[in-house]
Amino acid sequence: QQPDGQWTPQPLRRSMAASIPSHLFAGSLGVIDGLAAGALLCTVVMGSSLYIWACALGGRFAGLMAVVVALTTESLPLMTRHFTFYPAIVACFVLSSALCAWTATTQNRVKSVAILCAATALGASLLVDVRGIIWVAPMLSLLVVLVLGSRSWPQRVLNLVLLCAPIAASHSLGEWNSGGMEVVSL
Repeated sequence: QQPDGQWTPQPLRRSMAASIPSHLFAGSLGVIDGLAAGALLCTVVMGSSLYIWACALGGRFAGLMAVVVALTTESLPLMTRHFTFYPAIVACFVLSSALCAWTATTQNRVKSVAILCAATALGASLLVDVRGIIWVAPMLSLLVVLVLGSRSWPQRVLNLVLLCAPIAASHSLGEWNSGGMEVVSL
């Protein structure tokens, strides 16, 4: 607050994309309950993502065990008590990892769909938090290797387009996501 009593707008400290799950519920439930419902939704996404991730690497039993372990070690139940945007951020990162693992183990007939899904999750990871770059870099490298490993050149080109389009869209949404903040380079 300024000396004349006027409030000055503060820059965003979190991305707008990270607020989407809570925003879905805040209108009808209120802010605090909306944050709680958003955290619950994100916890369900995390549990589902853990299942997909473990299934991709070890089968259905591994998927079931991953979710059971996450529930019994309090990692998933405690996430529902975070009335912040962190559940959305974590859910996005875990979903990205799960879809990349699924893409790496999927057969050629659905590889293009898997690449599109994983690339969309990577684009969302870049939007929800700046720390997403730490998660996205190795997963993007994996997807590039998978694209280059496609059987034919037309398939490689298609998969490359499917990989680049969601990430380019994420970049385009960056200005909206930051609330129009100016980026200062050192």
